[in-house]
Amino acid sequence: MMKKVLTLVTALTFAVLAFTTSETRASHAVGADITYQYVGPNQFLLTLRLYRDCFGIPAPSSAIIDYSSSCFPGGSITLNPLPGTGQQIPNSPCVPTVTTTCNGGTGYGIQEWIYQGVVTLPGQCVDWRFAYNLCCRNDQINTLINPASFNLYVSTTLDNFNFPTNSSPTFSNIPVTQFCIGNQFYYSQGATDIDGDSLVFSLAISETNLNQSVTYAPGYSATQPLASSTPVVCNPTNGTISFTPSLLQVGVMAVVCEEYRNGVKVGQVKRDMQMKVVSTCIGTAPFVVSPVDPNRNPN
Repeated sequence: MMKKVLTLVTALTFAVLAFTTSETRASHAVGADITYQYVGPNQFLLTLRLYRDCFGIPAPSSAIIDYSSSCFPGGSITLNPLPGTGQQIPNSPCVPTVTTTCNGGTGYGIQEWIYQGVVTLPGQCVDWRFAYNLCCRNDQINTLINPASFNLYVSTTLDNFNFPTNSSPTFSNIPVTQFCIGNQFYYSQGATDIDGDSLVFSLAISETNLNQSVTYAPGYSATQPLASSTPVVCNPTNGTISFTPSLLQVGVMAVVCEEYRNGVKVGQVKRDMQMKVVSTCIGTAPFVVSPVDPNRNPN
């Protein structure tokens, strides 16, 4: 009897270890942002752009966006993937081209998945929030403690009481790319606003849920998201992030883009991104990195 119990315990132990290993390897979320476009009274076309590591599990078949405010009960809407979505993003212009895991190779490969749907809000409020939460972050990240234990969480806000027809800022550049050690970079976000609002940019904490920060490894933070021999600086006017990577690593960074009209805040978009630093670089001069998203259409 004791032998059978020991055999069962051993089998269960191996099963748990196998499952844990699978889940760790399956972590795949490397970046996301939510934007919206006004399409009618209290109606907005929501767009989620999700970036997944091709080494991980498949992208979700749909995406649930939660919405909430202080004026009305919250709710959720399911966004569906656009036809033909799930394409590999362009390779970084800074590193040599290799065959990625998206195409059967071993190189770092990321896909972009675009989900859309129209939400009808129950009324007007100054603090609507659209949020998306997905398990789990990539376990390759080494600027966080136990990174695969954290979700990827992004949110976007809207004041449709004072600005009922507002559309959010959008980003023309993708939030995932590679950089190389020792080179100075100027990483453009390429944000624009169809309403002509003034945009202000800043670095922010990466979140695992609303107002719940990931746990940064010692020496790292929202404003020091990766090792750099020069200060990590986000230009508040144009969103360009400058830094000089000094270690081989994978880090996370969050950028908030706030929009103002006549000095009054209209809303904001928070995007979360993964940054990979590698050893081999094409050239040694400072790089201006503006990886344009071929699938991104302006609102």
